[in-house]
Amino acid sequence: MVYTVTFNPSLDYIVSVEDFRLGLTNRTDSEVILPGGKGLNVSIVLSNLGIENTALGFVAGFTGEEIVRRVEGMGVKSDFIRLREGISRINLKLKSIDGTEINGRGPRIGREAVGELILQPQSELGEFRAFLRRAGYVLVQEDAVFEEGKYYFAMKACPDNSSAAGSLTAENGESARRREELADRFGGLLLEAAHPVLLGYLRQREAHLRQVESSLGAADSRRAEEALAGIRRELTDIELAYEICGSGRGEGSSPA
Repeated sequence: MVYTVTFNPSLDYIVSVEDFRLGLTNRTDSEVILPGGKGLNVSIVLSNLGIENTALGFVAGFTGEEIVRRVEGMGVKSDFIRLREGISRINLKLKSIDGTEINGRGPRIGREAVGELILQPQSELGEFRAFLRRAGYVLVQEDAVFEEGKYYFAMKACPDNSSAAGSLTAENGESARRREELADRFGGLLLEAAHPVLLGYLRQREAHLRQVESSLGAADSRRAEEALAGIRRELTDIELAYEICGSGRGEGSSPA
C-alpha cells in the first residue's frame, strides 16, 4: 500500500476569461473545479495507473468535505483528519493570464489539532521512531508489508497523552532503556505481535549481516574491525528481537 500526505489540500477553481479587464466585472468562458495538492496529485496519478493507495492529510469545513468527495469520486481511497476550525483553501487559477493564481491560506494546523499522524518513512526507521518519541508522540499502530522485493513500514502516532501506548516501554531501568532502543529500531508493536513480515525482514537482514561478517573475518585493518563490531552489535539486536517475538528464525511467514 502506498500512502500520500497532503497537509494543505485545496479546491482548485480553474477559470478562463476572454479579454480580462481590471476594475470591471468579467465573466468566465470556462471553469472547472479539481482537488489539488502535491500529495493528492500523486494519489490521482497512482490510481489512474491502477496502483492502490490512500490519501492522507488534513481537511476542514465544507470545502474539506468537497475535497474528500471529489477525491473518492476519482477512485482514490482517503483517510483525512478533520479539523474543527477553519475551511480548506480554495485556489483561484486564471488560465487566460499566464501564471496568475490566488491561493487560499487554508486552516491552521496546530499541535493540539493533530489527533494522529499516519506515516510511512522510507529510511532510518529507528531514528524516526526515536524522534517521534522525543517530540511527544507515541506509536499506537504499526504495520509492515513486503512488496516487489522491498519492505515497507507504516505507523500511526498520537500525542503522548494517549492511553494506547505499547507495553515495551512500560518498564523502568536499564532493561527498559534497552527494550526502548529495540522498539525504536524494529517497532515495539511489531515485536509484540511477532509480525510475520518483521520476522521475514529480521531473517533477511541477519543473513546479509552474516555474509558481510564472513567476508570481513579475514580482513586485518582497523576499519574492518570497526565494521565487524557494528555488525555484531546489530546481530545481537536481532537475537534480542527474536526473543521478544518469542519466535525462532524458522517461524513466521517468509517473503514470497
